[in-house]
Amino acid sequence: MHVLRTYLRAHKGLINSSSNPSYTNREHDNIIFEGKTDNVYISGINFYNKDFNVVGKVAFAQAIEKFSQDEYLFKITMDF
Repeated sequence: MHVLRTYLRAHKGLINSSSNPSYTNREHDNIIFEGKTDNVYISGINFYNKDFNVVGKVAFAQAIEKFSQDEYLFKITMDF
């Protein structure tokens, strides 16, 4: 059995866009929550090969809300 362990970092100010077609930009809303803006929900991570084909997929049980000021480190382990 092969095990792939990867650490992926979502830096501050990055990973703040969505590829979800139903995503709506709430930039113009007057609601500011704790001074944080520019939030996205991370619900999964795709792994691509050099030809940009999806070769692995990680789906979270619950979406993670990321603001532009937040930084996350994802530890992903895949057995195959």
